[in-house]
Amino acid sequence: MKRLSLLLVLFLLISPLLSLALPTTSTNFSATAQWEVTPPYNVAPGETLVPAQVTLTYNGEFTLYNVIIKPYNFPAISPFTSNTTYEISKIEPGQQLSLVFLVNISPSIPLGVYNFYISIYNSSIVFPDCVVSAQLPVLGYVNLYATAQASGILFPGERDVPIDITIYDTGSVSATDVTLFLNSSYPIQFVTKEVKVPEISTTTPATVQVLANVYSNATVGTYQLKLTALVFGTLYKSLNVSVSINSNQTVEGKLLNPSVIDDIGSYQDNVPINLQLEYTGPVEINSYSIIITLPQGFTNESGGNEIIINGGSVQPNEIIPLTFSLNTKNINLTSYTFPIKIIWNAVEGEGEIVSVVQYISFTLIAMGNNEIQITPLTSILYSNSINNVTILLTNQGSGNIYNVTLSVSSPQASILSYKSQIPEIKAGQSVSIPIELFIPEALQGNSLSITISLNYLNSMYEESQYSQELGFYVASKNYVPILISLNPPILSPGEFQSTQLILQNTLNTTLYNVSISLSSQGIYLNNTVFEIHTISPHGNYTVPIELFSSSPGTYTLTVSVSYFDSLVQNSEELNIPIYFSQLNAPSVPILLTLNYTVLTYDILQNAKLLITNTLNEPIYNVTISLSSQGEIYVNNTIITLPELKPLETLSIPIKVYVGTTGIVSISASMSYYISGQQKESEELINSLAAGSVDLVVTSVTTLNVGTIISVTGTIYNFGTGSANGLTVIAEPTRGLQVVGQNTYYVGNLGPDTSSTFTFAFRILNVTAFNRTAFNGFSDPSSFTRSFANFTGRVFLVPIEFVYTNDIGQVIHTYSNITIHVTNSSEAFTTLTFHSTTTHGRFFTLIGILILVVIVIVVVVLVLRRRRKE
Repeated sequence: MKRLSLLLVLFLLISPLLSLALPTTSTNFSATAQWEVTPPYNVAPGETLVPAQVTLTYNGEFTLYNVIIKPYNFPAISPFTSNTTYEISKIEPGQQLSLVFLVNISPSIPLGVYNFYISIYNSSIVFPDCVVSAQLPVLGYVNLYATAQASGILFPGERDVPIDITIYDTGSVSATDVTLFLNSSYPIQFVTKEVKVPEISTTTPATVQVLANVYSNATVGTYQLKLTALVFGTLYKSLNVSVSINSNQTVEGKLLNPSVIDDIGSYQDNVPINLQLEYTGPVEINSYSIIITLPQGFTNESGGNEIIINGGSVQPNEIIPLTFSLNTKNINLTSYTFPIKIIWNAVEGEGEIVSVVQYISFTLIAMGNNEIQITPLTSILYSNSINNVTILLTNQGSGNIYNVTLSVSSPQASILSYKSQIPEIKAGQSVSIPIELFIPEALQGNSLSITISLNYLNSMYEESQYSQELGFYVASKNYVPILISLNPPILSPGEFQSTQLILQNTLNTTLYNVSISLSSQGIYLNNTVFEIHTISPHGNYTVPIELFSSSPGTYTLTVSVSYFDSLVQNSEELNIPIYFSQLNAPSVPILLTLNYTVLTYDILQNAKLLITNTLNEPIYNVTISLSSQGEIYVNNTIITLPELKPLETLSIPIKVYVGTTGIVSISASMSYYISGQQKESEELINSLAAGSVDLVVTSVTTLNVGTIISVTGTIYNFGTGSANGLTVIAEPTRGLQVVGQNTYYVGNLGPDTSSTFTFAFRILNVTAFNRTAFNGFSDPSSFTRSFANFTGRVFLVPIEFVYTNDIGQVIHTYSNITIHVTNSSEAFTTLTFHSTTTHGRFFTLIGILILVVIVIVVVVLVLRRRRKE
């Protein structure tokens, strides 16, 4: 009971002081207020000198005299000056007063309705008799965005370029007395640093013209330039504009037919290649030079390994025809890559000629050519009998032929049988075709023609036809005592070939003093006259001869024979066909390739050397010696293999280091045994090298401005190559909307260098707080658990990097950035103020705290004394 009495005494002591700390309100006065603007609610945070009309109504019963009315200095809405007062000598009950105050609105408050407080003094000028509040809406807002437009195309190195910046206000309040700050950043340096804009209306945008310089090392792309606007005391930092720069990086072309399929094969000359190169750059080309590097097995017309094409002026989107001829050596029927280096001499900036190097390539698929030759292995036929004729069907081209259908006809003889279907004839393969025919007796001593017609699919799988007429001599055994043939009948061109002229005596008597004379058109003979003493009955006699032909084809050897039979001299003349055919044996039977088409620059790389036996026979004791060409090094330079089986491919692990980018080559010297003969050959292994690009987002910073967040990320290239023309793309994310462009052009990012990119996002009301927004993740729950105690949102935004590497390949890589948004970033916090004059209430609160401390000490002492008693 005593404790209760003490607490009651304590409350009676403190309650008068507490009443002094609370605002004094009065039921004798009421107030309403409105803005003297049109419409009345269009007032925005940060505006100054805004007229507020307050209607004050006196509800008391007695007349008041000498009343002083002053606006109260409240943080949200404060008077323009504290000296603004109204002195009213007399106020009658029920009287209304219309008062106008010029006020300033805090720039940091959110939109809403706020109290405007008025102090009324009557009997005292120290403490007001009452404080009356009237509500004023602050619902107006300014929403600015800007665009930039330069007259014409911007080039690196230009100075004093006029740029028109147009600022739009999509809010509800026109922005006045705006200060636009122009922040210079690569590649634009503003000459004009600050611009005053009197007004940006909500209906009419404002346009200002500024001068700017373009960095001489600027590269192509659309750049985001950060502008800042000071409006109503608030800095708008997201007022960015896009400016496009023309640079030598966009000076490039593309092949309209990067893959060419041709019936090209081994040992062909002047094979035409037709390419179309479209120039896709935005500026005029003064001249260009194109260097095409030829892979192993291809040469230009003079035997070199490059094709050089020079040209003059080229306009944007112009198509350049590239026509050149190739010679081939022994090549395989496969796909070949031809690296192309283009030097564009572009007109940029103020007429400066800048050389830009571009690397591209085209692919040639060699399908092989077809060259069919039909050779009869029988030269003389006999009348009044069935003859068996064998013809040799040879594919002398470099490509296979398929589904061969034969048709054999003769207007003079009866064709009895022949082989009519052949599924496939490979390159260099010969197929024997036996033909059985009957020759009537009337044809003896005359010629006989047989026509061979072929229908087939060539190496390009196109329907083709071939027809060849063969001529034969029809003789009677009784009138042809000597038969003459060649063994072998098929020879190789380009060198002297040995063959045998075989004479057969068909008679039962001996032939004496046989004289032979040889002649031919297009064939060189080492000897043309031979003398034979005797040829026995039904005997054979062999005469070795040497022949030479410079080119393949069918030739005729005329043989004139004179002899004595039973002391009677006789003579005859025979024409023997001779066939010169190019053998299709590859000069380099071992093919060397790398398993990587593109090597990585400045990295010791594990690669595999693929060694292929292209022959249908084994190759023994293979020794391969590798030597580097230029900036490429191989750890294993000597490779020995005991055997390469027919058509076998072996994979040998090697380590390769490339110290440059572009085209690199490895020379290979080979020694091996084929069919017991040692052979040697040289090959060149070509490849491309490019630096590695490893892009990592190292840090992300977020700036919250209401429901707009600005995200800036730092990107670092840990690789050895450059990411040229690097562009960052922000992918769509649930709960976020990109403000402006979703692409940010970084430019060229070299190795061990960093740069930044910035995006602005608007937070959408589609994801509740304490949730996480994901895009494209299979298990969002694991990510959410990491932020279980986080009050707000976590957004995982996928981003894409697009760039070209050192050799012009377009590369796409992907990453993501994490954005944390707290509740205060989206929601406005509402505060309630109970206030009087600032200085008076401060000292009152200090006094209350001192009194409370004293009372607590007294109570504690009294209780201790009671306990002791």
